Amino acid sequence: MCGYGVTAARVGIARAVAALAGLGALAPARALVKVVSRGGLRREDEGILAPIWKLPPESRRILRQTWTQPKFFEALGSQIATICDSAAEASRAPVRWADVPLVVMSSAIADQQRLDADAALARLSSRGRHVLVAGTGHWIPLDAPQAVIDAVVGMVQEIRGLAAARSQP
Repeated sequence: MCGYGVTAARVGIARAVAALAGLGALAPARALVKVVSRGGLRREDEGILAPIWKLPPESRRILRQTWTQPKFFEALGSQIATICDSAAEASRAPVRWADVPLVVMSSAIADQQRLDADAALARLSSRGRHVLVAGTGHWIPLDAPQAVIDAVVGMVQEIRGLAAARSQP
């Protein structure tokens, strides 16, 4: 997948797809991607790779510039190639979460394996919690930004409350 992206970026096709999508011409953009990827990019992949329409308009231009460069696809390919090794290494590391505030957010439609793994991660801290976010997919911050804001604000309030309680004689 990333190899197709590198090639598409080098020959300018990624910019053409981004321009078509930016104009709302999604069908021609998809058709161009299908031809270039030789059918290798499925419709389901679109939600993971190109949520650009969910961003505020002022952010889209900058992101389009980044996502149409060969180095973006090279970096993404490198990340994908090493993610399993990185996850295995992290899981072997000694866990020292104790009572560190931790919020793990999952899409409510994630598969059971993902939900179980995320719940287990939240349990690593005595103050961990697992939050299921309805109406989201892979990009929770883009699909439900208020849910992320609420989690961050709640954590800040919790930490401030603990700090205030500890400073009381």
